[in-house]
Amino acid sequence: MKIVFMGFRGWGLPALQAAAAEHEVVAVITHPDTYDTFNTAFSESVAEFARSLGAPTLVSASGMDDEILREIERAKPDLILASNWRRRIDSQLLSLARLGGINVHRSLLPKYAGFAPINWAVACGETVTGVTIHVIADGLDTGDIVSQESVPIDAEDTATTVFEKMQPVVSRLVSRALTEIEAGTARYIPQHHARIEYYPQRTERDLRINWWQFRTRVRDLVRAQSAPFPQAFTTWNERSVHIERAELSERCFRGTPGRVAEVNRDGIVVLCGEGVSVAGQGLLVRSVRVDDSESANPSTIIRSTRESFD
Repeated sequence: MKIVFMGFRGWGLPALQAAAAEHEVVAVITHPDTYDTFNTAFSESVAEFARSLGAPTLVSASGMDDEILREIERAKPDLILASNWRRRIDSQLLSLARLGGINVHRSLLPKYAGFAPINWAVACGETVTGVTIHVIADGLDTGDIVSQESVPIDAEDTATTVFEKMQPVVSRLVSRALTEIEAGTARYIPQHHARIEYYPQRTERDLRINWWQFRTRVRDLVRAQSAPFPQAFTTWNERSVHIERAELSERCFRGTPGRVAEVNRDGIVVLCGEGVSVAGQGLLVRSVRVDDSESANPSTIIRSTRESFD
């Protein structure tokens, strides 16, 4: 098939590579590097790989530039494939491909539709997520499901390790979906729109730690915001403290949430909401960044159990 690819760094590249391995990529549309500073943390460049294919490579914030519409119309693609395309794909653009378009979404739709599905799944304490290939339709992640595969979230996983687990799954599912669509054997499974769970973009409010939550929820938030994702944070003496790594304390501590209960060579134990656990409220924080400083063991910065986080 003749494929137009629309995508960006990070999870865009494995989808493009899978398409190029078995099909003709006739054009690649990607965002400028300045479009999303977070995505520049991923070194895998869609644009660089596209140029190595010799495919026309266009850079756009919206995908609706006249130049892009002309290029897609000229290429006469069979299908548009999107992965990590950061804007809505207009029906006018989809109409230029004989078979419309499909998108790679990093959750098991209809769960975790919308934005930051990996981060939300880890933050909510899920033990499984997945990758879904779906038809691009009106609405956000509402189209029929073409292919889907689950990915486990282990207790020690972070959003970063889940992302890495998904990379080969994306490649496999894209290859399978394109093969089935070309052969006319793809099974399109409608989503029940009333069951679609939408999640918004994660903002600073979603990243701020609430120490009155159960310690497992705070730990999951830290896991969900692992580097290179923006990290969970709290405040201490009017300074921002970004929590890079934390785990449940093996010793039982109880008291007011936000208080530092212990300082030791491994880090500091901070108290969280009480919950129902007989194991106590302690969360062992092992690595932090204060303001814009380098990573550090928090016990080298916070040395007293009189300290508290807001």
